[in-house]
Amino acid sequence: MQLGLFPTYCFEPQLPALRVSSSFGSTTTELSNIVKVQNRYLAREIQLFEGKRKLLSATVDLITWLDAADPALKPPTDKSVSDVKRVNVSDVKKVSISGGVMAGSLVKKEVPVYPQDAKDARASGTVVLRATIGIDGTIHDLHVVSAPWPSLAASALWAVSHWEYKPYMLAGEPVEVMTTVNVIYTLGP
Repeated sequence: MQLGLFPTYCFEPQLPALRVSSSFGSTTTELSNIVKVQNRYLAREIQLFEGKRKLLSATVDLITWLDAADPALKPPTDKSVSDVKRVNVSDVKKVSISGGVMAGSLVKKEVPVYPQDAKDARASGTVVLRATIGIDGTIHDLHVVSAPWPSLAASALWAVSHWEYKPYMLAGEPVEVMTTVNVIYTLGP
């Protein structure tokens, strides 16, 4: 199993287990004792490791069949529209805004470096990042959604983490924004 920037999945040849590794291989989740219930595969045993240190071990003792007619699976029908809580704009803490709209609010941009190993491999494409822009306009909770090459993802993460935006205003108040950032890497001819 090759470890890298993005989650990696593999079946262990010696065990009936699925291993999921991420964060440059430092975190591993092992799902084992897999059973099929209602045409779905479920793990009865789950273990979480950081390196070789076990952080969590859990076992599912009982798996039961769900009947689609079970009343617990049906939403209550006695709710009326008047029971729906109205949201005040001042209660809104975070909104989702498209990357194109937020690009117009960018006030400080660190240009990403094209890593040499990506150039040597002729790797190019778009790194898609998900970010939260704080009420102060700085980037928080930045993570990779997709990338064509690991070092391109690392370069984009570093550069975008230094970007700053004008705070997004909603009804005259700054709010946090969840957005997508696309960083495009292209090679010349």
